[in-house]
Amino acid sequence: YGIIAITYLAVAITGYWAFGYAVNPFVVYSYPGPQWAVTLALLLAVVQILGCYQIYTRPTYEAIEIKLSRHNESPVSFWNASMRLIITSIYMIIVTTICCMIPFFIDVSVAVASADIELLQR
Repeated sequence: YGIIAITYLAVAITGYWAFGYAVNPFVVYSYPGPQWAVTLALLLAVVQILGCYQIYTRPTYEAIEIKLSRHNESPVSFWNASMRLIITSIYMIIVTTICCMIPFFIDVSVAVASADIELLQR
């Protein structure tokens, strides 16, 4: 975690050093260069997140895999491989959905609450 914190701090410090107090909270958008450079930086950020995501969620995958795998079969058997694919996909969908909802958490809470109230009134 320390290495990752150092890389994020390096980006934050150099962004503030280069753009001053007028830096955008998302440093890439402060870059005045060509649009392809900003797009490339965003694409590389997605690649980094995908790699980190796999590392950070590995303990969760392992715990689920131990419970659902058939231990008497090969790790690459059809059952074990398909369960690994299904569980990984479902987990990624759930986590991605939650992460996408965080900026709109109040709106999502209101929508869920209104749906609950509607169901209770029936």
